[in-house]
Amino acid sequence: MSSRPDYGELATPEEQAAARGIPLDEAILPPPEPGTATQAAPPPAPVEEAVPRRRLWDSLLTTLIIMLWSLSVFSSFADFAKLGDTTAGVFERQGWGEFSAFDIAGPIGLAMNVVQSLLLVITLYLTYRATKAGRITFWIPLVTGVVSLLIISVLWAIVWSSDPAFVNWLESQR
Repeated sequence: MSSRPDYGELATPEEQAAARGIPLDEAILPPPEPGTATQAAPPPAPVEEAVPRRRLWDSLLTTLIIMLWSLSVFSSFADFAKLGDTTAGVFERQGWGEFSAFDIAGPIGLAMNVVQSLLLVITLYLTYRATKAGRITFWIPLVTGVVSLLIISVLWAIVWSSDPAFVNWLESQR
Protein backbone atom coordinates (compact mmCIF):
# COMPACT_ATOMS: atom_id res chain seq x y z
CA MET A 1 0.00 0.00 0.00
CA SER A 2 1.39 3.39 -0.98
CA SER A 3 1.64 6.42 1.22
CA ARG A 4 -0.26 8.48 -1.35
CA PRO A 5 -4.00 9.02 -0.82
CA ASP A 6 -6.42 7.06 -2.98
CA TYR A 7 -8.62 8.82 -5.53
CA GLY A 8 -11.15 10.91 -3.66
CA GLU A 9 -9.27 10.87 -0.36
CA LEU A 10 -7.91 14.09 1.06
CA ALA A 11 -4.19 14.32 1.64
CA THR A 12 -2.97 15.34 5.07
CA PRO A 13 -1.26 18.74 5.42
CA GLU A 14 2.08 16.95 5.72
CA GLU A 15 1.48 15.05 2.46
CA GLN A 16 0.41 18.26 0.72
CA ALA A 17 3.51 20.11 1.87
CA ALA A 18 5.75 17.23 0.77
CA ALA A 19 4.10 17.09 -2.65
CA ARG A 20 4.67 20.83 -3.12
CA GLY A 21 8.25 20.66 -1.86
CA ILE A 22 7.81 23.32 0.80
CA PRO A 23 8.17 23.13 4.58
CA LEU A 24 5.08 22.25 6.57
CA ASP A 25 4.86 25.58 8.40
CA GLU A 26 4.61 27.50 5.07
CA ALA A 27 2.03 25.10 3.66
CA ILE A 28 -0.50 25.75 6.38
CA LEU A 29 -2.04 29.19 6.43
CA PRO A 30 -2.27 30.74 9.83
CA PRO A 31 -5.82 31.01 11.16
CA PRO A 32 -7.38 34.49 10.98
CA GLU A 33 -6.95 36.55 14.09
CA PRO A 34 -10.02 37.04 16.22
CA GLY A 35 -11.91 40.22 15.43
CA THR A 36 -10.70 40.52 11.82
CA ALA A 37 -13.13 39.84 9.02
CA THR A 38 -12.07 37.74 6.11
CA GLN A 39 -12.58 39.48 2.79
CA ALA A 40 -14.54 37.55 0.19
CA ALA A 41 -13.88 37.92 -3.51
CA PRO A 42 -16.25 40.30 -5.29
CA PRO A 43 -19.07 38.60 -7.20
CA PRO A 44 -18.41 38.18 -10.92
CA ALA A 45 -19.87 40.75 -13.25
CA PRO A 46 -23.01 39.60 -15.07
CA VAL A 47 -22.31 38.31 -18.55
CA GLU A 48 -24.48 39.75 -21.27
CA GLU A 49 -25.78 37.29 -23.83
CA ALA A 50 -24.29 37.74 -27.25
CA VAL A 51 -26.86 39.14 -29.65
CA PRO A 52 -26.37 37.97 -33.25
CA ARG A 53 -25.37 40.78 -35.57
CA ARG A 54 -27.93 41.71 -38.16
CA ARG A 55 -26.63 42.29 -41.66
CA LEU A 56 -29.16 44.16 -43.75
CA TRP A 57 -27.46 43.36 -47.06
CA ASP A 58 -27.45 39.64 -46.24
CA SER A 59 -31.10 39.61 -45.24
CA LEU A 60 -32.18 41.48 -48.35
CA LEU A 61 -30.07 39.34 -50.69
CA THR A 62 -31.24 36.10 -49.07
CA THR A 63 -34.88 37.17 -49.27
CA LEU A 64 -34.51 38.18 -52.93
CA ILE A 65 -32.88 34.87 -53.89
CA ILE A 66 -35.52 32.84 -52.05
CA MET A 67 -38.33 34.85 -53.64
CA LEU A 68 -36.91 34.32 -57.15
CA TRP A 69 -36.39 30.62 -56.52
CA SER A 70 -39.92 30.27 -55.09
CA LEU A 71 -41.31 31.98 -58.20
CA SER A 72 -39.35 29.56 -60.37
CA VAL A 73 -40.60 26.53 -58.43
CA PHE A 74 -44.23 27.62 -58.53
CA SER A 75 -44.17 28.63 -62.19
CA SER A 76 -42.56 25.37 -63.32
CA PHE A 77 -44.81 23.17 -61.19
CA ALA A 78 -47.53 22.83 -63.83
CA ASP A 79 -45.03 22.22 -66.65
CA PHE A 80 -43.32 19.44 -64.71
CA ALA A 81 -46.70 17.93 -63.76
CA LYS A 82 -47.44 17.44 -67.48
CA LEU A 83 -43.83 16.86 -68.53
CA GLY A 84 -44.78 14.63 -71.48
CA ASP A 85 -46.89 17.35 -73.11
CA THR A 86 -44.28 20.01 -72.35
CA THR A 87 -41.49 17.92 -73.87
CA ALA A 88 -43.63 17.08 -76.93
CA GLY A 89 -44.08 20.82 -77.51
CA VAL A 90 -40.33 21.39 -77.26
CA PHE A 91 -39.63 18.55 -79.71
CA GLU A 92 -42.17 19.91 -82.18
CA ARG A 93 -40.79 23.48 -82.04
CA GLN A 94 -37.19 22.27 -82.43
CA GLY A 95 -38.01 19.87 -85.27
CA TRP A 96 -36.61 16.81 -83.48
CA GLY A 97 -39.50 14.54 -84.40
CA GLU A 98 -42.43 13.32 -82.38
CA PHE A 99 -41.91 12.75 -78.66
CA SER A 100 -43.05 9.29 -77.59
CA ALA A 101 -41.58 8.64 -74.11
CA PHE A 102 -44.73 9.68 -72.24
CA ASP A 103 -44.50 6.63 -69.95
CA ILE A 104 -41.27 7.84 -68.33
CA ALA A 105 -42.07 11.57 -68.50
CA GLY A 106 -44.93 11.40 -65.95
CA PRO A 107 -42.97 9.89 -63.04
CA ILE A 108 -39.91 12.02 -63.77
CA GLY A 109 -42.06 15.17 -63.84
CA LEU A 110 -43.42 14.20 -60.44
CA ALA A 111 -39.86 13.63 -59.20
CA MET A 112 -38.87 17.08 -60.48
CA ASN A 113 -41.69 18.72 -58.54
CA VAL A 114 -40.88 16.77 -55.38
CA VAL A 115 -37.16 17.57 -55.59
CA GLN A 116 -37.73 21.28 -56.13
CA SER A 117 -40.35 21.55 -53.38
CA LEU A 118 -38.29 19.56 -50.90
CA LEU A 119 -35.13 21.57 -51.58
CA LEU A 120 -37.07 24.81 -51.19
CA VAL A 121 -38.39 23.70 -47.78
CA ILE A 122 -34.90 22.59 -46.72
CA THR A 123 -33.55 25.95 -47.86
CA LEU A 124 -36.11 27.85 -45.81
CA TYR A 125 -35.32 25.76 -42.72
CA LEU A 126 -31.53 26.08 -43.03
CA THR A 127 -31.78 29.80 -43.74
CA TYR A 128 -34.00 30.34 -40.71
CA ARG A 129 -31.57 28.43 -38.45
CA ALA A 130 -28.55 30.31 -39.79
CA THR A 131 -30.30 33.67 -39.41
CA LYS A 132 -31.21 32.90 -35.80
CA ALA A 133 -27.55 32.04 -35.14
CA GLY A 134 -26.41 35.34 -36.66
CA ARG A 135 -24.52 33.79 -39.57
CA ILE A 136 -24.39 34.94 -43.19
CA THR A 137 -27.16 33.15 -45.10
CA PHE A 138 -27.24 34.29 -48.72
CA TRP A 139 -25.12 31.33 -49.84
CA ILE A 140 -27.68 28.75 -48.63
CA PRO A 141 -30.34 29.40 -51.31
CA LEU A 142 -27.59 29.75 -53.92
CA VAL A 143 -26.13 26.32 -53.12
CA THR A 144 -29.49 24.56 -52.86
CA GLY A 145 -30.60 26.27 -56.08
CA VAL A 146 -27.54 24.95 -57.92
CA VAL A 147 -28.17 21.47 -56.49
CA SER A 148 -31.79 21.69 -57.68
CA LEU A 149 -30.69 22.84 -61.13
CA LEU A 150 -28.26 19.93 -61.45
CA ILE A 151 -30.85 17.36 -60.39
CA ILE A 152 -33.51 18.80 -62.72
CA SER A 153 -31.01 18.85 -65.60
CA VAL A 154 -30.14 15.18 -65.06
CA LEU A 155 -33.83 14.26 -64.94
CA TRP A 156 -34.47 16.22 -68.17
CA ALA A 157 -31.56 14.40 -69.81
CA ILE A 158 -33.05 11.06 -68.78
CA VAL A 159 -36.40 11.95 -70.35
CA TRP A 160 -34.87 13.23 -73.58
CA SER A 161 -32.40 10.38 -73.97
CA SER A 162 -35.17 7.81 -73.50
CA ASP A 163 -37.00 9.09 -76.57
CA PRO A 164 -36.03 7.41 -79.87
CA ALA A 165 -36.81 10.54 -81.94
CA PHE A 166 -34.32 12.61 -79.97
CA VAL A 167 -31.65 9.89 -80.14
CA ASN A 168 -32.17 9.67 -83.93
CA TRP A 169 -31.90 13.43 -84.26
CA LEU A 170 -28.64 13.41 -82.25
CA GLU A 171 -27.21 10.69 -84.47
CA SER A 172 -28.16 12.64 -87.58
CA GLN A 173 -26.12 15.61 -86.31
CA ARG A 174 -22.81 13.71 -86.50
